[in-house]
Amino acid sequence: MDTLGDPGVGFYGAAGARIRLDEHPDGAPHELVLWTAHLNHTPYGPYDACFDALTGPELADRERQSGRVREIGGILAEMAPDLDAADRTPVLLVGDFNAPSHLDWTAAAAPLHGGHGPVDWPVSRAVQRAGLRDSYREAHPDPVACPGATWSPVHPEHEDGSGRPEPQDRIDYVLHAGGRLTVLDSTTLATGRIAPWPDVAANDWPSDHAAVVTTFGYA
Repeated sequence: MDTLGDPGVGFYGAAGARIRLDEHPDGAPHELVLWTAHLNHTPYGPYDACFDALTGPELADRERQSGRVREIGGILAEMAPDLDAADRTPVLLVGDFNAPSHLDWTAAAAPLHGGHGPVDWPVSRAVQRAGLRDSYREAHPDPVACPGATWSPVHPEHEDGSGRPEPQDRIDYVLHAGGRLTVLDSTTLATGRIAPWPDVAANDWPSDHAAVVTTFGYA
């Protein structure tokens, strides 16, 4: 119905659309606002933590250096009118944030993240403060039982040839705002033949990320 943000957005940034889904029995339209975002990929927090053993404050500084904190701030500012009206028209923000979540890097989950936790990752905090909720973590509150890693099904080892295990992390999200959407289920998905990097040409799965699939109820 309507396009939002920058229709010519490049490799990094965000754009959105207002989408009509169907109608209520009373004839009122079912609509939602969908934004998609891609944030800068380097420096990468899990490498800083697991390979370089940076501390919490150092990790936060590196997140700011990456530009991701500035990028998500700008995206949320563009989304502000939609978020203000989210109880009337639900809002989704999806995409590859290249940033972990504070909901995952807890004290209990520290063994999954090189012994680091809790870590107050600023990008996930920013979207939470803006009123967006993490659908996967709503469906699976325990990050130890359900890590939900999306990076990476094709990178079990770091690609520098050192043989170091690649940090497996959840950096792709389906976030939502407003009272009309209810999370019914959420899962990660990577199917078919998935050979590790660099022998990926014949893979059935077309991405180096797993997908996040969330099923919502709409009131």
